Amino acid sequence: MNIAQVYSSPASIPMQNIAVLTDKNKGTLGNRMDCMTEQTKNTLSTALKGTASAVGIGAATGLAANSKSINKLVEKGVNALKNTQVFKKYAPDITNLAKEGVEAFKKLPGTTKIIAGIGVGLAALTGYVLDKSHSFRAGQIDQKYTDKAQLQQTLEV
Repeated sequence: MNIAQVYSSPASIPMQNIAVLTDKNKGTLGNRMDCMTEQTKNTLSTALKGTASAVGIGAATGLAANSKSINKLVEKGVNALKNTQVFKKYAPDITNLAKEGVEAFKKLPGTTKIIAGIGVGLAALTGYVLDKSHSFRAGQIDQKYTDKAQLQQTLEV
């Protein structure tokens, strides 16, 4: 894992830039500057995608929580789930594990809680996918400029 893969938030761009500029495997200063530019664009792009996703998921969750038809659909799904053996088996463990989180939602209607949970799950999944995407792209960028520096070194010999 290279330094750009570790630092994936916009606040880490200065650390990322220092790491790239001092990396002797990147060859010339021009090559290091190009790599730094690509890594910065990758980090900012990931941050913008994350922000857009968060706004979209938040808006969709808010609209869904206030929709009577969606609330009725969620309620039917919950009622069907309550009668399954899996739910009866694991419900006590899950309830104990999530007790503290549920306290914050006590004043909300039941279906709103479920919809909010789905929104949180989608946000977590989106964050995971974006982080993996950022890390993969950062690795590609790092390898591209390391290979370019090795090629330049080979041609100079």
